[in-house]
Amino acid sequence: MLSRRLKQLASYVEKEDVLGDIGTDHGYIPIYLLENNVTDKIIASDLNQGPLDNAKEELSQRGLMKSIDLRLGGGLDPYTPGEINTALIAGMGGTLIRKILEAGKEHLPYLKKLILQPMHGVVELRRFLLNNGYKIVDEDLIYENNIYYEIIVAERGEVQTYNHINLEFGFFMLEKNPKLSKDYVGLKLEKLQEIVDNITKHGSSASQEKVKELRESIEAYKEVIECL
Repeated sequence: MLSRRLKQLASYVEKEDVLGDIGTDHGYIPIYLLENNVTDKIIASDLNQGPLDNAKEELSQRGLMKSIDLRLGGGLDPYTPGEINTALIAGMGGTLIRKILEAGKEHLPYLKKLILQPMHGVVELRRFLLNNGYKIVDEDLIYENNIYYEIIVAERGEVQTYNHINLEFGFFMLEKNPKLSKDYVGLKLEKLQEIVDNITKHGSSASQEKVKELRESIEAYKEVIECL
């Protein structure tokens, strides 16, 4: 059985998608997609041989090896530009996901859909997507095992205008999950306040500009909570 997080990620894959599952680990999502006849056009890759061996064993036991291609390598390196039109990258930092996409820029014109689940660094990742020909078309927030997971779905599309709140909390997430989002924004607000208190107590005068910036974010977060 897939976790709620992985099942939600899998729900964004469609029949016509030629999927590259980057960092497949045990191959749980490809197995789910194949067994539920969502798509049989999957290439799964991983940086390390161990996870690929695990995935191969799971797939072999289920008689699914003929329906998938397993490849060793990091990021988009194992793929030829144009052979996949959808990339799924989950469970990594947003900075690393951005670097993977940036390093594989020759793939981006062919990747019509990106299904991403950054563990952190969402602002940097969203900014990269919006500045590189992608429009964010869906988002979700999953709370599982005491961890909040943000999911971002982006497609090649027209320029999408955005503000700081969009970068921090997306375009759809707050409306789709208002109660959960309120708790999530509240947690981030608490962390920001702790940083401000720490800088104020121990920081130098040079830190005051940073404090000003953080306080502006705190006020913006409070406005978001009031609207939820």
